[in-house]
Amino acid sequence: LTTTESNTTTILGPLTIIGRDLIEADANRKLDRGLYTIPSNEANVAVLRLNFSVAGEGVNITVIKLNRNAPSTVTAASDTHMLNVRLFNDTNSDGRFSSADTQIGPALNSSTSNVYSLTGFQYNVTATGVNTLFVVLNTSDVSWNPDVAFNFTLAANADIDSIGAVTATNITELFTTALTNTTRITQTG
Repeated sequence: LTTTESNTTTILGPLTIIGRDLIEADANRKLDRGLYTIPSNEANVAVLRLNFSVAGEGVNITVIKLNRNAPSTVTAASDTHMLNVRLFNDTNSDGRFSSADTQIGPALNSSTSNVYSLTGFQYNVTATGVNTLFVVLNTSDVSWNPDVAFNFTLAANADIDSIGAVTATNITELFTTALTNTTRITQTG
């Protein structure tokens, strides 16, 4: 009698991240000198939607680093212009930020060298279903300046920590347009 055994193998696929600028996608946002706008002193502004997909095993994400930038033609937004930068899980899976969505991890009121390191959570990406996070912030009217603008980028593998849920192996991230266009913070939006 001969027995054949086979080991179970998990195929690790890359974690694909697709970002969508929610300010540009919002039909209610205005253009000011060629840039989309959000008002100062505004709460719960969804600025970026991150869609995650993976093939093979699930992935656990524990760190997302958002880089705040601005072109040299505008005044770069600082920590005094945006507060409460945080992540929300698209709990109801509708692709739109709403009160039904759940915050994950703590909110940040400051960055380090213009990088918001969002930690203190574990987001589980599955090979099936909707895996969406929203980047949400509040704007401040402190030090308001009509030329203040910003954009967020998430462009390097070091900006996300993702580990295979079963194998505990580091996963390679593939980015597709994970950024926001430059947005001006205006007095009235």
